Amino acid sequence: MDFEFSIPIKLADLQSRQALNDYVVAEVFPSRLLPNKLADLKTALRNFQRNTVITHFDSLYSILCDKTCRTNGLHEAAWVCVIKCMESMHFLLRNALEGNDMRDAQLRNSLTMCLYLGAEFVELMETEANKPTTDQIVAGKKKGRSKSKAQDSLSMDWERERSRAVKCMTKLMNLPIQRLWDPPMVEQALVNCVGNCCFKLLQNPAISKHKDSKDECFQLLASLIKRHKYSLTAAIQAMENLKLFEHMAPLMAEGMAVVAREFSFPKTAQDLLREISSLSAEYLQRDSAASRSCSTFLTELAEMVPDVILPVVSVLLPFLESDPHTMRNAMLVVLGKLIMNLLTSDDLSENKKNLREEFLDTLCEHVHDVNGFVRCKALQVLLNLVEARTLPISHHVTVTALAQGRLMDKLANVRKNAMQLLIVLISHNPYGATLSDKDLDSDLERERAKLAELRETPGSKTLPESAVISPGENWEAMLPETKKAVEDYITDNPDWEDAANEESSLDESLNADSVVEKLIALLTECKPSNAVVLLVKAQGLGSDAISLRPLDDDSSNDQVERILGTLKSIFLSQKTPEVSDMDEDRPVCSQLKEKIGEQEIVVKYLEETLKFCRLLQDTTPLICKLLCSKTPSDVVESIQVVISITQFGVTDAIHGLAAMLKLVWVQENSIKNAVVQAFRQLYLYSDDTGESREPSRVVASLIALSKTFGGLFGQQTAWEELVAEFVRSDDISSEVLQLLWHTFTMKISNTSQADSKIALKLIAMASRAKSAVVSSNLDILLQEIKGERARGDLQIAQDVCVALLSVKKSIPRLDKDHEFVSGFVKLLVESVTEMEQATWVPLMEQAVKFMYILTEAPDITCRDLIKQVYSKVVDLEGPPNYTHLMRFVALVGQVALGQLVYLEGDVLQDLKQKRQNKNKDQSGNNTTGGDELGQTSDDMETEVVLKVIERELLAEGNLLSALLPLLVHILTNRSKFDDTGLQAATTLSLGKYMLLSPAVCRDNLRLYFTVLEKSESTEVKINAIVALSDMVFRYPNELEPWTPNLYARLRDDSPTVRKGTLMIMTRLILNDMVKVKGQISEIAVCLVDTGDSTKEMAAQFFAELATKGNALYNVILDIVSRLSDPEVGVDEEKFQVVCCELFRHIAADKQCESLMERFLLRFRATTDERQWRDISFCLSRLSYTEKSLKKMLDRFSCFADKLVDDAIYTNFMTIMEKSTQRLKLKPGAKEIITELTAKIDVAHNRGVEDAEAMETATENLPKKPSTKGQNRKKRRTRRGNASSDEDDYASDTSTCSRMSTTSSVSVTQRTGARRSTRKVAPMNPLENLLHQLEEESDEDQENFTPAPKTKVGKKLALSSSDEEISAEAVLTPAAFRGRSTRSRRK
Repeated sequence: MDFEFSIPIKLADLQSRQALNDYVVAEVFPSRLLPNKLADLKTALRNFQRNTVITHFDSLYSILCDKTCRTNGLHEAAWVCVIKCMESMHFLLRNALEGNDMRDAQLRNSLTMCLYLGAEFVELMETEANKPTTDQIVAGKKKGRSKSKAQDSLSMDWERERSRAVKCMTKLMNLPIQRLWDPPMVEQALVNCVGNCCFKLLQNPAISKHKDSKDECFQLLASLIKRHKYSLTAAIQAMENLKLFEHMAPLMAEGMAVVAREFSFPKTAQDLLREISSLSAEYLQRDSAASRSCSTFLTELAEMVPDVILPVVSVLLPFLESDPHTMRNAMLVVLGKLIMNLLTSDDLSENKKNLREEFLDTLCEHVHDVNGFVRCKALQVLLNLVEARTLPISHHVTVTALAQGRLMDKLANVRKNAMQLLIVLISHNPYGATLSDKDLDSDLERERAKLAELRETPGSKTLPESAVISPGENWEAMLPETKKAVEDYITDNPDWEDAANEESSLDESLNADSVVEKLIALLTECKPSNAVVLLVKAQGLGSDAISLRPLDDDSSNDQVERILGTLKSIFLSQKTPEVSDMDEDRPVCSQLKEKIGEQEIVVKYLEETLKFCRLLQDTTPLICKLLCSKTPSDVVESIQVVISITQFGVTDAIHGLAAMLKLVWVQENSIKNAVVQAFRQLYLYSDDTGESREPSRVVASLIALSKTFGGLFGQQTAWEELVAEFVRSDDISSEVLQLLWHTFTMKISNTSQADSKIALKLIAMASRAKSAVVSSNLDILLQEIKGERARGDLQIAQDVCVALLSVKKSIPRLDKDHEFVSGFVKLLVESVTEMEQATWVPLMEQAVKFMYILTEAPDITCRDLIKQVYSKVVDLEGPPNYTHLMRFVALVGQVALGQLVYLEGDVLQDLKQKRQNKNKDQSGNNTTGGDELGQTSDDMETEVVLKVIERELLAEGNLLSALLPLLVHILTNRSKFDDTGLQAATTLSLGKYMLLSPAVCRDNLRLYFTVLEKSESTEVKINAIVALSDMVFRYPNELEPWTPNLYARLRDDSPTVRKGTLMIMTRLILNDMVKVKGQISEIAVCLVDTGDSTKEMAAQFFAELATKGNALYNVILDIVSRLSDPEVGVDEEKFQVVCCELFRHIAADKQCESLMERFLLRFRATTDERQWRDISFCLSRLSYTEKSLKKMLDRFSCFADKLVDDAIYTNFMTIMEKSTQRLKLKPGAKEIITELTAKIDVAHNRGVEDAEAMETATENLPKKPSTKGQNRKKRRTRRGNASSDEDDYASDTSTCSRMSTTSSVSVTQRTGARRSTRKVAPMNPLENLLHQLEEESDEDQENFTPAPKTKVGKKLALSSSDEEISAEAVLTPAAFRGRSTRSRRK
């Protein structure tokens, strides 16, 4: 055959001759002839010969070139012929290649043509199959083709045909076809043609869904790589495909894994890894698709064949230090897979152990990466290592510390992964099932003492047999130094051999044996130079033991070897040290060493365990903070951490449970469900089986939790809600409830009184969800009320009241003579004078509530109760006890409040119900105006009830009205009634009275606020604040002038008062009961309070206020002004802390722009440098747009002269840096920022230079004598001789000005107050006290008389005799200060 078929670069090249003997297509047949030509080919295929493909190649080539064949079905017909050709060629070659000489050109060309046609037709049919139809283009569908779509455009099953074609190619390439070429190597162009066809198929994203086609492609690639040296080309092709097609990453990883694993040829994958390593960081950062594809390939390959990556991992490590972050993520995953799969066994070599340590250190370093996604990935990789139990124990504490450090990361995903890592570290910890450090310190000290004792045991220092070193090992150690000494000697003594042949100059007492001993001693003592000299001098002795061996060559090297050889033979001739003396001690020594080693392990274990426990203990406060996060994922993951630390008994885990318990009130269902499920998992269900625990264990758990959460009111209410939720969901079964009743009645042995009372509380909690729990066991509760237990412990009676109130909707009202009513009245009356009953007041409050809610005629019952308690207290001889009086006062106040709630609730509802029943029949069919009529009737009934409350409850002759003067008298005579408990109870009771009538409220407001400000008792202040908050809701207009006095309590000395006031004020403001004004700055000061809970509450308030429209935006300027005021504000550091929190909620561009303009204008309105710095700091907390920066540039003159201050300059440069980061993609903004920055720098530098020049000029001015000081002294003398009234006037006016500015409560006292000379009678019994209130002299009320009018300019003298609190003159509302008030006397 006189031609050679060469693979063309493009299809058209076969129509022209490229070389002398190249095959050229003779004729490209027209479309009309192609069916006949194809028929001829089919006929020829029935008897396939070597030249069949050659003969009909032009026909198939013509079909490839003819575009019309796509529509007439010739492509599919030709495809069938091509497949038949490849199958027949495989059969022909399999038989033909068995010969010896197979360099047959015809067979070679036939094979080449067959494979070429197969590759071209595969690509053609693949394109046809994935080409969208006209209907799909019109419908706007995507070009991506599925199997069904391919079948729409081709009549054949292309997926099956494609797999069949690739399989045929694989079979052909697996034959020893290289024998057809000379030299025996397949033409590279043919290999590339088949390989390109394979990659072309893999470029279709749909192939990943078809396992057969995909696997056949991998087999074909493996065959080309393994048999036909396609490795490097395949790596380059794969690299290009990775850059262009993202879906190729997992396919290439799988293909390379097949080649490496099934064909034992990892070189291709490693070549591809080297290609990836050659990509520059700039290219990868520019081409995000390529970086994603490469990173996916690396992670997938590391998952499949990590052993392929390990030898070349060093070329990939630079990606860890460069962008983009996707490559860093991929490398972290690769390192994790290498550690997990290859570097975990115990018998690793030192190199692999060091490599593992380096990889782990790299992972730990990237936990602090600047990119949040990399931090997430590093934590995830460490988590996978812990879950696979491949993290070395020595790194457990280190990784725990890293996870703890990321809990406060600014990214939610990082925090989430850190918490997940913590959970896995706890659950897979190697230290034990209990991680409490309670007893670890003592255990560690005890084990350390044992170790020290073992180390001090005699014989512990004895060397074992392995410590005896042989002479040969010693010689190897000293050889380098000895060789150097010999070389130095030969260099310094070139004629040393002549000296050696002379007669020995040694001492005659030395013989050959002593010389040998001395040589050995010198070498042992590391004195090789002396040994060499001695050896040379000893040659005259003529002894064979020390004579130098003669050598043929006199070269320097041989001379050195000659001396070294002699020294070696002498040194090795010594006898190995006998260890027979150590034989007796060696067993003892070995056992002791073994014990010491074991004890060291124990100590090391305890040290690591203690570190781990302390880390988890320090983590608990951070988890508690995350439980309050606004991000739901933080809260949910924190709950899981709390579960883990609770299960493993971490110290202080109970704090996490307490913080988690509060979340039962949140509105987010996912969080609430997570909390409920957490407590279920911890206390109601078994960890192993997931089934319900035994009722006894559940009861024990519930009682223990009640003891834990029963101390604080917030925790207790949340715990009650959680228990009710458990009952509603049947997690607390009827068996558990029955066991609780048995525990309460103490039918179970070894039940303590405390457990019995807690069981009753749990029953009351459960009845909130199922009222039958209590309503079906009322007889048991009645027996307890009538029994001795309730008489001896009022807490039981109180809990019975709570249980009854929990089912108030399920049982009807009881008669006023019911045994429950009489039982509670009897208990209260009999125990009112018993001092040891500390729970009398709580029981009284619950009992009064019970009477007004669950009994008929509660007012009669409570009236009788007051009379009986009054009689009980009065019957005592001598003056009444403060505790007894306090209990009586508390009862009076509680009855007043109960009567108010009863009238406004039950009575009003009954009136409305009666009216509705009465008018129901009268309404008939006339519905016009029904709603208005009903509303009017409701208003009428409400008015009727209000009149009864305001006019009749405190009318003359009413019991409550008769007791009101008693409350006022106790508060106005604090020196007489100086008991804190009494004052607190009276304050609260008077507040309840003031809720009954606006007149009573007005008359006693001044007294109430005087008590609030002057009292030193925290309890009194808290009671007053709570009562005032209720008054604000009931009488907002009456309390509005006193609002500044409420705000003033935010600066109280007591942290508890500040916290309580903040709680009340935030509640009032958020409920729109108090207007948001500039005085809200007092709440802003709470952001820097000393109490953490107060700071958190204030921050939460401003976050909530920011959601109410522009409420915060409208007052933030006033807040800044007040806080920046040198007289009433805060220091600069605290000011910045407050502003950072406030401006965090100002994010809208329009708001920031408006605030910026107003702040810039304030630079001109202020003259204080501190205020300039504060304004500039506020500006630095805003966000800026291009428009706002332009306005700043236009108003540059407002602050240009202020930039000389370094702090102001720094704040404005901060604005420029933040704006550059935010607006870096906007060209216009960049120009404005550049110009503004330049102007700021120029203004700052010019201001600094001017200041320095002014300072220099001032220093250089000549000093002249001046009389300025004398003149000032004269003026001061003249002023001193003037009337002092002017000074008094100035002092008073400035003081008044300051008081009006700060809105603080001014306290004035009457001038010339005279001390009462009338003796006050000692306190009489309570019976006489009420009658004496009208007979008290004016001297007893002198401190409540308003100060007389004084002329402006007169000082107010403070009389030392004014000991009582002045309610009238002292506490005038801030809104009315400066106005004269008339004195009001009783």
